[in-house]
Amino acid sequence: MSIDPNTIRRRGTGLRGHDAERAYPGLTLFAPTTGGGAVYVIDMAGTVVHSWQMPYPPGLYGYLTERGTLLYNGKVPNDTFLGKTPFMGGVVLEADWHGRVRWEVRNPEHHHDGILLRNGHILLLCSTALPEAIAERVRGGLGGTEQPDGRINADYLREVTTGGQTVWE
Repeated sequence: MSIDPNTIRRRGTGLRGHDAERAYPGLTLFAPTTGGGAVYVIDMAGTVVHSWQMPYPPGLYGYLTERGTLLYNGKVPNDTFLGKTPFMGGVVLEADWHGRVRWEVRNPEHHHDGILLRNGHILLLCSTALPEAIAERVRGGLGGTEQPDGRINADYLREVTTGGQTVWE
């Protein structure tokens, strides 16, 4: 199949082009941001092989685990700085092949990434406001991107159990 070089004509939904000579064979997992929680596995021809309907819109990261489950990061809007921005986080869950949620962990500081660790815990990428003494030492940045009260956020990692208990951060 030849790929139309005109990107305007290629816009839209569905499989827009496939160059079998250059593509790595296999399946693709994706969750469209307009799908309201729909997750798809498609083959190289764009045929849906499997799908799930998750209880939250998608975050920015998810994958199939070694045991055949779906690890899914979802977006849960809330009243925090992160919950009002497009960081797309707030919840991570594991669903079986039939879409049943095995566990779910919510964290309002989780902003988009969460992975399942080999020990069965979850590592969350989180963000929180820096202490004022540290924030005032930060040079540069883009003015106006701070929180409404002028605070600056920074990332941190948090390991949690599937029950939501913090192991370390």
